[in-house]
Amino acid sequence: MYAVFDISIPALPVLVLILNLEPISAIGVKNALVFGWGTAVVGIALFYGEWVTPPTRTEPGWLSLTPSLFGVRILYYNVLLLVAGYCGGYIGSFSHSMYLSALVGITISTIAISFFPWVVDHYWSSSSK
Repeated sequence: MYAVFDISIPALPVLVLILNLEPISAIGVKNALVFGWGTAVVGIALFYGEWVTPPTRTEPGWLSLTPSLFGVRILYYNVLLLVAGYCGGYIGSFSHSMYLSALVGITISTIAISFFPWVVDHYWSSSSK
């Protein structure tokens, strides 16, 4: 349940915006957004449960939820879902393939969630100097 809240609460502005403004389409932005969001939830759950170690870290586990990291999460997750949704929607409408639209959303989300610990580590190291 933690993984659902970890991505859903910080990304609420983009989720509400896209889910209310974009038309329903199997090849559209909503399709890629929902697949990207679902992939992020699964990825966070795998990292949080320590079943998988993030590729950019040596220790297992997910990042703690601190007030400053909540701000980073808001920015990162909103950008992640915007990019996954609109890139997936664009590729899907260009190729007329709902599968490719979903695959783009899944791929972008997988890469972004895998690199989130690296972004945070880089953020902390640059802010502490």
